[in-house]
Amino acid sequence: MLSSTAFAETWQWVDSDDRIGWFFDTDAIHYELTQSAYPSVDTSRITFWEKNVYTQIAANEFAKETNDWRLRDLAYVLTLQTISLRHKTRTILASYYYRENGSLIYSDEGFCDTFRVVPETFGEEVFLAVRDYARTHHAQLVRNAYSN
Repeated sequence: MLSSTAFAETWQWVDSDDRIGWFFDTDAIHYELTQSAYPSVDTSRITFWEKNVYTQIAANEFAKETNDWRLRDLAYVLTLQTISLRHKTRTILASYYYRENGSLIYSDEGFCDTFRVVPETFGEEVFLAVRDYARTHHAQLVRNAYSN
């Protein structure tokens, strides 16, 4: 079901069904820094890239739902997002929609949509996987916070 692009070295598989696969990037994941004169690491906010890999059936359904024929060629979506462990929310910072060959269909940048993490959904599975990864790779996320 999933294309080989989903199995890049730094993509951590979270879950999949017969239509979509969910992954997050373990290379660029990082804690956010506090907004102050002397920034420090905020371990309650984690920023990461999520990748959703679509089957052709899922792409066709998405194109029909959005009434955007370009999405029939959709292979995967990359979203930059920040989760808040304290508030159990996900904030989407940017989204990029790609064809199988890696060419960009379109992007949504410069907006921030915040959503509650809904229990028993794939969104919650990603949230929990990222949270658990942060707990076991704390030092990496701290280093990445200062290098991003």
